[in-house]
Amino acid sequence: MAWAPCAPVFVTGALAGILSRPGLLEDTRRRIESLRAGLVGTTSSSWSCRFPVLAGPGAQAGVAGGVLTVTACDPGVHPPRGSLPLDKALDCAQLRDILGADLSGMFVTGLPGSQEAVVLGRSGTAAAWLAHRSRQTGRRVADGVVVSADLVAGPGGPRLAPIDGGDAKAAVVARECPGARLLLCGPHMAASNVVDFTSGAAVTDLEHVIWGNGATTDRAELCGIAAVARSAFDDHDYAGAAPRYQSVVAMSRMQDGELLLEACLRLAAIAVHQGRPHEAAAWFARADEVQMPGAKKGRY
Repeated sequence: MAWAPCAPVFVTGALAGILSRPGLLEDTRRRIESLRAGLVGTTSSSWSCRFPVLAGPGAQAGVAGGVLTVTACDPGVHPPRGSLPLDKALDCAQLRDILGADLSGMFVTGLPGSQEAVVLGRSGTAAAWLAHRSRQTGRRVADGVVVSADLVAGPGGPRLAPIDGGDAKAAVVARECPGARLLLCGPHMAASNVVDFTSGAAVTDLEHVIWGNGATTDRAELCGIAAVARSAFDDHDYAGAAPRYQSVVAMSRMQDGELLLEACLRLAAIAVHQGRPHEAAAWFARADEVQMPGAKKGRY
């Protein structure tokens, strides 16, 4: 059961094997069935990314490894239960410099009962980057994405670096996350669930695969446009605010949740002010589609 947090599929299979043994005592059977019924994997938070790990030399036979999650918590939010601070779980010697930020509020969840049972190394570095970027920009990494790559500093920003054990990690992901894609930088034997990244590729290439064209938006430019729109709106210059907020909507592509929410609500307010109720209703409906945990609509 020590592997249940990161390898629930493996543990479920192991328990099923025990239940199939002839002559199992009824009391033992009931206990195992109770354990199996309560077995769940780690639940991902809004700002998180998963990565595979391999079992260490002293791990239970057959387990191979599991899938952990890097979570970036919003300020004031309690860390996930059973988690470790990122810098206690991973090799973060270079990560602070690469992120350009401290690691506060970042945690690793899903660790087995004995941390020594897994080989962590640096293969979770890219997942940490994506969790950090997810919190920073309001973009969510889809549940069907698992990432395994190291990061190093490079010209123009962080670059991907290869990790070992690609085939074994692809097998772990296939077992624990059926249907998920493993975004991998490292050698492997053409596993069907792997999306390859070459060593030295920009981390923005990884973001683009996950978030599409929205990932390439210059956030500084987007924030600049939003600031001009906000100033015009506050001055009741709706003719100047509306086209700029429309640009924010077009550029954000549902990726920058808070800015997109602000733009939709204020475009709705402008439409109401100018007597266009149907347009206002459409903008309010769009605002309702924006998933931004903790956002306070009243501030806009």
